[in-house]
Amino acid sequence: MASIYDSLKDKATAPKKSIKSITHTKSHNGHTISVHKHHPPHDHEMHDETHTHSNMADLHSHLEDHMGTPNAGEGAPDANTPQLTASPAPAPAAAAGAMPQAGM
Repeated sequence: MASIYDSLKDKATAPKKSIKSITHTKSHNGHTISVHKHHPPHDHEMHDETHTHSNMADLHSHLEDHMGTPNAGEGAPDANTPQLTASPAPAPAAAAGAMPQAGM
C-alpha cells in the first residue's frame, strides 16, 4: 500500500528559485567569489548560493550560464563565420650582392 508521502511528493511543487542578483568579491588568494541572492520566497540568507572561481574563464562561463547570452562577437563562432588566421609577415628580401656589416 502506498504511503501518504508517495501521493503528496508528486503533487508538491515548490516555486523555482530565480536569481535577483549576483555579487562578486575577490578572495585573499586571488579567486573570485560569487553569491547568488534570490527573489521571494527564497530571499533569505539560508537560500543564498556561493560559488568560487579560480580564473576569469570560469567566471565568464558562470555569468553566461546564469545571466544570459554573451554580446555579439563574444560567443563561439557559428558555421558561417569565416575563420581568419594570422600568418607571419614575409621576410624582407636581402639586397642583391650586399653583405651584412659586422656589428649590425
